[in-house]
Amino acid sequence: APESYNSISPRIRTMSRSVGWRTPSLDRRPSPPSRRRSRRRGGVACPSVFGGGGGGLGRRRILRRFLLVSSSCLVAFACHSATTAINGGFFDQSLPNFRTLRRAAASYLFGSSSAGRDLSRDKGGGDCEWLPPEKLNETYSPPRTLLVSYPGSGKRLTWRMIESLTGYVTGDDWNLSEEGRNVATMKTSYPHHEGIWSWGSNMNGAVIVMVLRNPRWAIPSYQTMRHELDYSASWSQSYVRRPNTYTERPDIPEWERWRGTTWPDEEVFGLARREIDLWGQYVDFWMRSGVRTGDKPDANGDPIVDYHCRPSTGEMTSCRADVVLSFENLFDPNRGQEETLKLSDALEEGRPEMPLISREARGCVFAKTREKRGTESNWDNTARDGNGPSTSEKRFTWLQLGWMTDMLDGLIGNYTTAEWSDDPVAADLVGMLAGYRAEVA
Repeated sequence: APESYNSISPRIRTMSRSVGWRTPSLDRRPSPPSRRRSRRRGGVACPSVFGGGGGGLGRRRILRRFLLVSSSCLVAFACHSATTAINGGFFDQSLPNFRTLRRAAASYLFGSSSAGRDLSRDKGGGDCEWLPPEKLNETYSPPRTLLVSYPGSGKRLTWRMIESLTGYVTGDDWNLSEEGRNVATMKTSYPHHEGIWSWGSNMNGAVIVMVLRNPRWAIPSYQTMRHELDYSASWSQSYVRRPNTYTERPDIPEWERWRGTTWPDEEVFGLARREIDLWGQYVDFWMRSGVRTGDKPDANGDPIVDYHCRPSTGEMTSCRADVVLSFENLFDPNRGQEETLKLSDALEEGRPEMPLISREARGCVFAKTREKRGTESNWDNTARDGNGPSTSEKRFTWLQLGWMTDMLDGLIGNYTTAEWSDDPVAADLVGMLAGYRAEVA
């Protein structure tokens, strides 16, 4: 169902907040009474929906407001159920929570006429004010962005930068954010098995931003996320565990069991070899427009191109990355501004209608976005610091590091051939890979 709660009229928005529509706690345990938000004034529950203290409106007006709120929930539920029945798929058995009902009701009943929103405010002279991102409304369709990376590679920090630069919220392939498919930016780990191609053709023509992180650190970070989600095997299990993400790192024995061991210990391969191979295949997929190098060639000996990236499907004009970003650069307080400008240039190139704050204020946006980690919980992976071992303690065996070095050498060799000699994206990629290899070695 379309969702556009933030685009409804201020009067209705104020009323819905007064009613108290909100997302229930995702804890398996119910929230204690002391944590539940009170909606009582003077002993009367939710009087603001009836006009402040309850005595300023006539009975008919009170009844109209009550029926409006009630019908909103009913219509939203009906629309959600109908959409699920038509589309089917992974979310068949999931019921809409209050947040989904609230947004769907606002979208269906009230619509929107606004064409856009204010970006993080440019105050001139390179100064700015950070503003929270908003949802797209149904009448505005800016250029789209597809943010791709191997899991554990810094998508969270990158999409927060994109939101700050453009002013619009980011959705995710599994819709754990509940932002739906009508988003300016979609983030995914596809074709890794932690990702899913759920957006159909919504991102056709999008700028593809690939974020890379040294596999020496990306793979342990991925295992940390799996730990925080309790190694979930379904959407519902992951959804329930969302509050635990970016909160702690597992102990070293758990990491070693997951990655596996090699000589001189008992040889238990674990998942390290698989993930090293998948990291390299991920790079190939988004550099070669959907070629799946991990699959066997077809009957003619040609490499397999992913179904969604074939021209015949009409889902994507190209699955080739338009820019490759370094997580290490974006995370660095000194190099991060330059990487943010690289990101914004890629979003803006050839797309004059792209909503972006002025160039002189983009360095300020980078700084303000970084500052949010000090005031917002789970803002990025620094929220894990102090909760569990440090990242440097999660090590690989010498044999596993050898596999990693071989994989990086293979990629460097592939993207320094004559075929890629004039490709600026390949040149950026090779520079990053060479740095990663030196660090691994």
